[in-house]
Amino acid sequence: DAKVMKVAKSVGLEPYLDRKPGELSGGQRQRVAMARAMVREPKVFLFDEPFSNLDAKLRVAMRAEVRGLHRSLGVTSVFVTHDQTEAMTLADRLIIMNAGVVEQVGKPSEVYHRPASLFVADFIGSPAMNLVRGFFGEDGYFRHGQGGMIHLPGIAPQLVSKEVSIGVRPELVRRVPSGTKGAIAAVVDYTEELGAARLIYANADGSRIIAVDSASDALGTGMPISFAIDEADLHVFSHDTGRRVELGAAQRAATDARINA
Repeated sequence: DAKVMKVAKSVGLEPYLDRKPGELSGGQRQRVAMARAMVREPKVFLFDEPFSNLDAKLRVAMRAEVRGLHRSLGVTSVFVTHDQTEAMTLADRLIIMNAGVVEQVGKPSEVYHRPASLFVADFIGSPAMNLVRGFFGEDGYFRHGQGGMIHLPGIAPQLVSKEVSIGVRPELVRRVPSGTKGAIAAVVDYTEELGAARLIYANADGSRIIAVDSASDALGTGMPISFAIDEADLHVFSHDTGRRVELGAAQRAATDARINA
């Protein structure tokens, strides 16, 4: 029937319509299960990791198909996945769970730019958020790793003597000339070329720093490098609770701008 053919085409099953279940691969059987649900036009879809057996190219195609299905039918869809790319690209709202406990509920942009906990900050984002554990002194410096210090006078007074983790997204870490006041001195571990950009993995006094960089200069293991971060881009998490520590109006304005961009 026309509806069956339309759905089979949308999930790439047309060549397999005459096959029996035992003749299908795991990925093909997953698509059959999705197609059977789609034909029935239910009021709610529950997808439990439907793309887990698909190859990378088909995953992308199926994400687009599911997204289009959701928009065209206006059907509520609950999508369970461990793949953050699927979650971020398909969801209107995310529920992030850790061992059965809800860590955060929010729009994808909100979860990314204002993570409610260390778990969410580390889980959402590829590469993951830079997270550096340490404590603030009365002199405005954040001390971390093996004697490392970062000058953060704007937020330090609120956090003196508290053990926390500070976080910043790799795309917000900037390379600056060596010797720049307040810069984070580090040593290059390695780089990953991505084409339009590259990832720099560096060690700053025992703490891992990842930066997204668009420059094309040669960087080798062991080379010195310096980074800068803006205090408004920082996230702070309590070591005791693992929860986010709000730092005031400037930080909230910066994250609001990104969430609503």
